[in-house]
Amino acid sequence: MLNLYDDALVRFFQQLRWQGSIIPIVVAGADRAHAQVKEWLKENKDLKISQACGETALPYPFIAVNLEPFIRDPELTNPGLHRNFAMQTEAGYGFAVRNPRAVKAPMEINFYFSSQEQSRHVEFQYYTLFPLDQAWVDVDYADPKWYLPPNEVFEFAKILGQRQLRLTVQGLVDNSSLEDSGLNQRELRFTLSGELYGWIPFQPYAVPIAQSLEYQLFEKDSEEEIVTVTIPLS
Repeated sequence: MLNLYDDALVRFFQQLRWQGSIIPIVVAGADRAHAQVKEWLKENKDLKISQACGETALPYPFIAVNLEPFIRDPELTNPGLHRNFAMQTEAGYGFAVRNPRAVKAPMEINFYFSSQEQSRHVEFQYYTLFPLDQAWVDVDYADPKWYLPPNEVFEFAKILGQRQLRLTVQGLVDNSSLEDSGLNQRELRFTLSGELYGWIPFQPYAVPIAQSLEYQLFEKDSEEEIVTVTIPLS
């Protein structure tokens, strides 16, 4: 089962096509990509793909998505606090929550091809996805599937709703020279590195609703209290 951010990247790169059909995408590093795409084939026997492949062949082209753990993003971190939302007036309390934690994760996307025709076709599509070396990835924190086993994202993440996360890339690098799929066939591999910027929400907590404001006036020199004034807020 994919987590929320893996799923977002997979859906983003599903925009790529080869001969009008989808390109298989797996979540794996370069060391596990071949094994994972074989598992993908077993799980998607009835799915139409353009690649003809037997029991041992791989469905070129295919893509492997690998997202590293998130780290704090100091440039976007805002320690502010949102107060008094989801007010429960009759109960006498509302909710407060800290701004979501800004994070970023290194990303590596490997594209596997069996010919230059495939690589050039997909490479052209890649440049349309990243006209300025960045793109926006849709994430729905409110989707119910993220709050069921085995995902079980903290349910309060729903408050983030639908978001667009920034994805920056450093361009494609040809890593084909020493590639060997182990199937006695030619294989090309292009690697795309970048970073995905996201948010980790904090849990809201209840705070009492203020019913009044109290002001105290003191003598400047003696610091003795002169008067106390209470102003009701309702």
